[in-house]
Amino acid sequence: MAPTTVRSLEIDPNNHVWLVAGAALWRMTATPDFTLAAAPALWLQAPAENRQGSVIVGSQGGFTESVMLAVYGLPTGVTAQVVPSQVTAGQRSTLTLQTTGDVALGVYPAIVIGSSTTIIHTTPLTVMLVAEVYAVNLPVVGK
Repeated sequence: MAPTTVRSLEIDPNNHVWLVAGAALWRMTATPDFTLAAAPALWLQAPAENRQGSVIVGSQGGFTESVMLAVYGLPTGVTAQVVPSQVTAGQRSTLTLQTTGDVALGVYPAIVIGSSTTIIHTTPLTVMLVAEVYAVNLPVVGK
């Protein structure tokens, strides 16, 4: 078989690679995958307190599988609840962290794990347990 010369190569806004070689047009795409993020990634929390955030699952390359979500590595006295614990790409779950009254203050690294049937991703989550969280509203001045 004789070698084929690539006559044209382009990348479109969706990150597909288009290539003309021989008498054929080829479109190459990435393997479907998902992204995983926790918001916030840093939690300031006091003892005997509940806080809520989100776990966001995104789609890359047409990923359509379900993703199971869980949180690991939290210290004694801190529990996590992810609702729903199974989502499809493009959805988010509510993450609630609950602390007991006798939790030890400090900074604790944890991870959120997202797993499909073929792919596992993690994203970091840091929990900073402090004596008290103060809510302060700052004035916003617009132009």
